[in-house]
Amino acid sequence: MIENQYQYSSIENEIICYHHTEIVEREGSFRPYHRHNAHEIYLFMQGDVDFYVEQSCYHLKPGDLIIINTKELHRALTLADTPYERYGINIKPLLIEQLSTPITNLSDCFNNIIGGNHLAHLSEEQLHKFISLFTEIQNILAKPCYAQDVILHSHVAKLLVFVNECFYNLRTKPNDIMPPLVKDTMSYIQENLTSPISLADLEKAFFRNGAYISQQFKKYTGLTIRDYIFDQRICLAKTLLLQGKNVTEACNLSGFSDYSNFIRSFTKHTGISPGKYRKSMRGFYAP
Repeated sequence: MIENQYQYSSIENEIICYHHTEIVEREGSFRPYHRHNAHEIYLFMQGDVDFYVEQSCYHLKPGDLIIINTKELHRALTLADTPYERYGINIKPLLIEQLSTPITNLSDCFNNIIGGNHLAHLSEEQLHKFISLFTEIQNILAKPCYAQDVILHSHVAKLLVFVNECFYNLRTKPNDIMPPLVKDTMSYIQENLTSPISLADLEKAFFRNGAYISQQFKKYTGLTIRDYIFDQRICLAKTLLLQGKNVTEACNLSGFSDYSNFIRSFTKHTGISPGKYRKSMRGFYAP
């Protein structure tokens, strides 16, 4: 956990599964904003929960399936002292790339190609199928056997096909309850990320008091505006480094005005310096 109330979670394995049920002890408890180095498939089963993915927020219903890519901040906010149950699978992008074909890109759903949707509500039949596929993968991971990797990958491919089909077949968009002011603030930050951004700029853009904008942003995202800008600039810097930019270029093009501060901030946020990050990741994500 780092000081800004969100975290970067590094997942070592190419795939992990979890199924958790717990009683949340107090209303308003939430997992901090975070992102992973693996895509996530999340199935909500029970509880009273608002789920945030970047600029969107959904009040979940049992059977809601959510997909989250490696660049997206997300968190769950519990609203009552009730059992909170969910299934989840984290899969490294490289594995999904290996399981894809020239005709079928199994990353489509994570890349927001399919209508830009994060949430699909499963029917009873789809729900049973997902849990069945999940259980098979979980059992394979728990019991090493001959050709475990081949068997595991075939089942993961089946799951990814199923998830993509769920999103391709969506007929309605989920109800997004994120307040427009918060969504617009996030969009403004994205559009002006490489330039200085102040509360005065936001006041001018939205004709609202800066303190009110800050209050609403923190209330609905759990982040200060400053923290969000910082995180988005680090995320952009990572992308630039993977695209082949050197450290100085990544610093300048991601909105950091001070090189020393960029090095210090990047290292603190990710646990690795920009130069080492570039060298360690280029082999996996070379363009």
